[in-house]
Amino acid sequence: MHSDKKMNEVTVIGAGLCGALAAVLFAKRGYKVAIFDKRREDEMFADSGRSFNITLTERGLVALRRCGLEQQVLEAGVRCFGRQVYASGRQEDDESNRFFTPYGKSENAFLLSISRKALNQILFTAMTGEPAVSVNLGHKCVEAQKIGGQVHMEFKTANSGTVKITSEFVVGADGAWSFMRKAMMRHRNWDYSQSFSQTRYKELFIPAVQDPESGVDGHMPTTTKKLRFALDSSAANGEQALQLWPRRNFLLLAMPNSDRSFSATLFAQDTVLQSLSDEATVRAFFERHFPEAAAVMPTLEQDYFGTAGPLGQGNVVGTLVETRCSPFHVDDSFVLVGDAAHAMLPFMGQGTNCAFEDVMLLIELLDSHGCDRASRAEVLAKYTELRKPHVDALATMAKEHDRTLSTMSKAKPLTETLRESLALLFPSVGSFRSAYENVAFTTIPYGRAIEDAKSVEGWLERLVFAGGVGFTALSSLAVGMWLGHTMS
Repeated sequence: MHSDKKMNEVTVIGAGLCGALAAVLFAKRGYKVAIFDKRREDEMFADSGRSFNITLTERGLVALRRCGLEQQVLEAGVRCFGRQVYASGRQEDDESNRFFTPYGKSENAFLLSISRKALNQILFTAMTGEPAVSVNLGHKCVEAQKIGGQVHMEFKTANSGTVKITSEFVVGADGAWSFMRKAMMRHRNWDYSQSFSQTRYKELFIPAVQDPESGVDGHMPTTTKKLRFALDSSAANGEQALQLWPRRNFLLLAMPNSDRSFSATLFAQDTVLQSLSDEATVRAFFERHFPEAAAVMPTLEQDYFGTAGPLGQGNVVGTLVETRCSPFHVDDSFVLVGDAAHAMLPFMGQGTNCAFEDVMLLIELLDSHGCDRASRAEVLAKYTELRKPHVDALATMAKEHDRTLSTMSKAKPLTETLRESLALLFPSVGSFRSAYENVAFTTIPYGRAIEDAKSVEGWLERLVFAGGVGFTALSSLAVGMWLGHTMS
C-alpha cells in the first residue's frame, strides 16, 4: 500500500450498485473516496416500478464476499435453482408442457433474485458506514474536463448551488447514459455505439397469497397469516424457480421476492404492446397466453396502465439499450466501469455481475501495479485490454439469449442431450457445461467460457451430423475426439 495519501484518493461518479460497491472496496483497500450522485437519497430509493429484479450469480457474489456483504444479500433475496417453464400449447390441467429445468448440479448453480432497491440499500448502508468515504448526493455533474493530469468537474447541487472539484483519478460509474463517458470522449479517439432492442418491456406484479394451512380458525389478522408464493415449482425438492412463459415473439418472466411476491416483466415488441390498449384487452391477452399468471394477478389491469396498485402511477413501456465503447479509460486519470462502459440487454441476467467484476479487476490491477500516476496509466490500459473482449462476448450472447428464452421447450436437440450426459460423466471438464452455465455459475472469463462451450457444441454437431451410431457410441466418440482435440 502506498504511503502518499494523494495517490490513494479516488473520485467515483455514480452511487448506484456499481458505484457504491466501488466506493466500499476502494475504502477497504485504504483509499480515500469521494462519491457523487445527481439523485437525492429519497430519489435513489423511490420505487418507480421501472426496474426488474437483479439476478446475482457467483461472479457478483464474489465481490460481495470480499466486502463482507454476501450473507446479508443472500438473506435479502431468493435463490432460484432453475426455470419453471410454461410452454405454449398447454391445455388446462395439462402438465406435459409444464416443466422445471435446473441450472446445474453444483451448489452455486443458482440465481439470486433480489430487488434493485434492496440491493442498493445494502450497498448504500455499507458505503455510508465507511469512514473513508465522503458521500455527496444531489450533485449533478454538468462539466468535466481533463486538464493536464487532473479531471476538473463542476456539479449543480439540489439546492441550486455550484461545487467545483479536481481529481487525479476518476471512476465513472454513472450508468448507461453516462455523462462522464460523454465528457471524456472529447479527450481521445473513442469508439462508441448504441443500439436499441426491438423488444421493450412492462413491469408487473404478482402478490403473495395466504397459505390455506395457516389461520385454521379463519379469524387471524391478515398481517399475521402465513404467506406463500402464488406460483410454485415442479422441482423434485420444491426449490423456488424463475417462472417463464416463452411465446416465441414475446415472453413473461416472474422473479420471486423475499416477501413471497413476484416481480413480473412482459417482454414484447411494440406491435404487441400497442395492441394492449385497454384493460379488457390486457386481461384477455394474459388469460390466453399466460393463464397461470393471469389467475394470480388481481391488479393486472391497474398495474399495466399504472392507475393503482403496488407499481404506482405511470407504468410506461421500458426500453432496452446496448452500448459499447473503446477504450474504457483516458490516460492515467479516468476509467469507466459497469453500464457506463458496456450496457447490455438483460436476457443473460449478468449486467450487475459483470459490473461488479469490472470493479474487482480494476482494484486487483491497482493492488498489483500501484496507484501512482505512471503505474495507473499502465493499469488503466491493462484494464481495457483485459476486460473489453470479454464484455463484448457477453453482450453478444445476451442479445442472442432473448431468442433462446422465447423459444424454450421441453424437447431438446440430440446435441444438447449428449452434452448434458457428458457433463454428468465428467463434471470437472468445464467445457462440457453449457455456455450459460459457464457464464453464470463460474468465474471463468466470459469470452473463454463462451468460446469453450461453443467449441464443444461444434464437435457434437459434427458427430451427430455424421449419424448412424447410437447414443453410447456417440458419447464415447465425443470424449475421445474432445480429449484428442484438447491435447493437440
